[in-house]
Amino acid sequence: YKTAFEELPDEDEDDDEETRRPTKKAKKGGDPKILNAAAKAYGIYHKMKNPELQDVLRWNVGYGMTGTKDALLLRCIDGHVNGRLARCPMCFRGKLQLADKDAGQTVACGGYFDEEISARIPCTYVAKNERAPRLQPWYAEKPTEEQTEEIKKITEEHEAKASGGGGGGSGGAPVELLKLANDLDWPDISTMAGKKEAANLMAELCTSGDVTVDLPQDEKKARMACGKIIVGHPEASASQILELIVKEYGVSSNKL
Repeated sequence: YKTAFEELPDEDEDDDEETRRPTKKAKKGGDPKILNAAAKAYGIYHKMKNPELQDVLRWNVGYGMTGTKDALLLRCIDGHVNGRLARCPMCFRGKLQLADKDAGQTVACGGYFDEEISARIPCTYVAKNERAPRLQPWYAEKPTEEQTEEIKKITEEHEAKASGGGGGGSGGAPVELLKLANDLDWPDISTMAGKKEAANLMAELCTSGDVTVDLPQDEKKARMACGKIIVGHPEASASQILELIVKEYGVSSNKL
């Protein structure tokens, strides 16, 4: 971005895209429009100090504000060019983050902490940067109170729309399944034998009956899916495990 910024024409030069000198990266096959936009964004943010960059990220809601200046700068440039990252489309509540290992070419979700069950919910969502969900507008300057309220409104509407279309939604596990889970003779899942028994019980509960969870159709894979969640939460009750499974895989009837 620094190289591309240095190659941008001066403001009093001809800024016509057809006559503009392409950057080195654009000559190698990159999209010149995106690179030029990123270079201009670099010009806005690169002189800012870390606290100033953190302010920009804070204004735009949902961004991590720790890391080196390069990491903070990358987030600001990415958001300025592409729009601010929306909530995860898989778990609906996790914050999407630019991957440091490839300088933001991919976006991933690290999951979220569920206060109701006092457990961290993992998420495996990963996507190319250009396919990540985005929201507009992006604020390079401090928004007004009205604009701040609008940001929150847009974010909440997006979350509601996303969660309503898949998974367990904001309503969690169906009442019918929760009642069955509470009636289970739940084993001690701190032991390996208990984990295996619990995985069998939970897989059967989730895949039989009128209301089912969208687990893999193969019985062994269904047990493994349940077992993976059980292993990660050795102190959880049957109903808490069920909630986690529904959040991860969704209810079949909700996906018709």
